[in-house]
Amino acid sequence: MDAKKWSILAQILIALGCLSGLRGIIWGLSNKSVLDIIFGLAGLIIFWSVYKFKTWALTGLTVVLSLNIIFTLFGIFGGLPLIIGVIVIALNGFIIYYFNSQTIKNLFLS
Repeated sequence: MDAKKWSILAQILIALGCLSGLRGIIWGLSNKSVLDIIFGLAGLIIFWSVYKFKTWALTGLTVVLSLNIIFTLFGIFGGLPLIIGVIVIALNGFIIYYFNSQTIKNLFLS
């Protein structure tokens, strides 16, 4: 039986997602922001679950990253530097696209 294996790109994106979740938790704790803590925990749990091939995690990943895009748009209008916002939105969009590709979905079905 052939074991499922993540590509290098997927491993890097998953690792970055887990690190981003940890950053959100730490940032939320230091700034007493419950929303940052919740999103950090959600991101950490979802990216780890994607790594472990939990089928629900792809939907969770899409939802959390879509919300992050929406909050980033609000952040841009609220004073977030445009270049930072564009980079965050582009990266989140790419991750959503990549993890919803047929290649990735086939890993979860096999």
